[in-house]
Amino acid sequence: MWGDNILVSPKLSSPGTSSDEIWQVSTVLPTSVTWYNLITKLVETETQIDKNYTNDQIPCWVKAGSIIPILNH
Repeated sequence: MWGDNILVSPKLSSPGTSSDEIWQVSTVLPTSVTWYNLITKLVETETQIDKNYTNDQIPCWVKAGSIIPILNH
């Protein structure tokens, strides 16, 4: 957890062997609240998540009802 409202899944293992450097990340979300995927901006319906991420993506989820100020450029 990063603070009370953001859950970040670290990339712990080395990336795949492809030139795209794809990282496989497993995450378990607490079931007590609803979570939003920060990358897709959609409600996450699963609690056990196994997805692939590129180097420039950080797997993050935001707790429903949180106010996260974001500056768009």
